[in-house]
Amino acid sequence: MSEECLNLLIHYSWPGNVRQLENLIERLVLISDSVILMSDLPEMITENVEQVTQIDLPTTLDKALDETKRILIRKSYQTYKSSRKVAKDLSISQTKASALIREYCGDLMNK
Repeated sequence: MSEECLNLLIHYSWPGNVRQLENLIERLVLISDSVILMSDLPEMITENVEQVTQIDLPTTLDKALDETKRILIRKSYQTYKSSRKVAKDLSISQTKASALIREYCGDLMNK
């Protein structure tokens, strides 16, 4: 994936949450020749992203996945304030949601 494309996907609001992202990535892998470019993205994403500033991207896949997981968990927890609702929102078990909330949202839990 090109850095520009990845940067845009990071800043997209993802109203469909993780399911929308998962479906898009699957589609892009199927239709792209080798590197996923901005031209491969659907217009609904390229037209609905605020002006993106360059960010420092994670240096490894594990770091990128961890950061993405942190963002999704924190956003869902801020919205729902319940591990059961977070689990439903992200299509994960309630046990996993609870563990991830403790890991990524400790600072939000006491508010």
